Amino acid sequence: MHSVRCFEKNVSFSSKRLRFRGISAYDAETIVKWRSQKDIFKVSKNPAPITMESHLSWFDGYMNRPNEIRVIITDIDSDKGIGVVGGICVAQTCILSYYIAEEEYRGKGLAVEALKRFVLFVYMTTGLYMFEAHIKPGNIASVKTARNAGFLQISRDEELMIYALRFPGYFI
Repeated sequence: MHSVRCFEKNVSFSSKRLRFRGISAYDAETIVKWRSQKDIFKVSKNPAPITMESHLSWFDGYMNRPNEIRVIITDIDSDKGIGVVGGICVAQTCILSYYIAEEEYRGKGLAVEALKRFVLFVYMTTGLYMFEAHIKPGNIASVKTARNAGFLQISRDEELMIYALRFPGYFI
């Protein structure tokens, strides 16, 4: 049996253009707003807008799941929140999720930078070195992000494409 990888929820770290901090209850309104954007929820695991009630219920459970971590991505210069990256560790693999919610920050390579830095954070924190991004077909932005972060497609069916990375299999 594999040990559960534990995360401290109140984390912070940074990259060249981004700062990351663990999500908190104070982020609820922003996360609900972001996850209710059609272009985000239509490609999410839960393909419907979320409510404040459902988010707060999820958040209560999240705080008690030691194998899961979510962080707010912020612009390092303005400290404006622009998206979320996170992961759930199952056995020896961390299954990732990510999005840039603020449109003016899209198309600038920030999701790639965030994904690479998050992979490094998970590796340094837990020792995990296998990562997967589960992407719905048609989610071109997430496919580009995964590929540009060094992930390779390992499977595909009608509902899901799986991109995988073995770290340290690429240079940050």
